[in-house]
Amino acid sequence: MAKKKLQSLWKLAAFAYSEPSMLLSRRSNGSMTCELWSEQGARQGDPLGVLLFCLGLHPILQRASALAPSEVSSKCYVDDMTLVGPPEKLIPVYTFIETESRKIGLEVQPSKCQFLYFHQSTHPLPNRVQKFIDDNIFELQQEGAVLLGAPIAKDTAS
Repeated sequence: MAKKKLQSLWKLAAFAYSEPSMLLSRRSNGSMTCELWSEQGARQGDPLGVLLFCLGLHPILQRASALAPSEVSSKCYVDDMTLVGPPEKLIPVYTFIETESRKIGLEVQPSKCQFLYFHQSTHPLPNRVQKFIDDNIFELQQEGAVLLGAPIAKDTAS
C-alpha cells in the first residue's frame, strides 16, 4: 500500500517539477508577465514542496539521531530544528546534519542558529564547545530565548 502511494506521489512530483515553470507577476496596468522561471527548489506556496523537502531531509535526521540516540533529541518542523542534549554530544550531530544536508543542496544558516546553555555559572562550557559556538558564529543564549514562539528561560526572572 505504501509503495503504491509513493509511486503516486512520485508521478505528481515529476509532473509538477520535471520542467521549469513560469513565475508570473502583475504589472501596474494589471497585465500578467513572466519575468522569471522556476528552475530549482520548491515553488513558493506549493504544499507539495514542503512534503518533498521533508522527505528529502528525513533520512539525514534519522541517521543523525543514531549518532547519540539516548542523549540527543531532535525536534523539527519543516526547516526549523531544535537539538537538545549535552553540549559536547550536540557537536557531532549538528556537524553530520550540516554535512549531509549540503550533499542534497541544503545549507544550514548559522546566523539563524542559537545555542542555549543555562548552566554556565555551575558547569562552564568546555573550551571545545565554546570554540564550536564561536567558529560557527552561533548566538549563545545563557538567560533565555524564544523557540518557535515559545519562551524558554533559565528561571522565572529571565
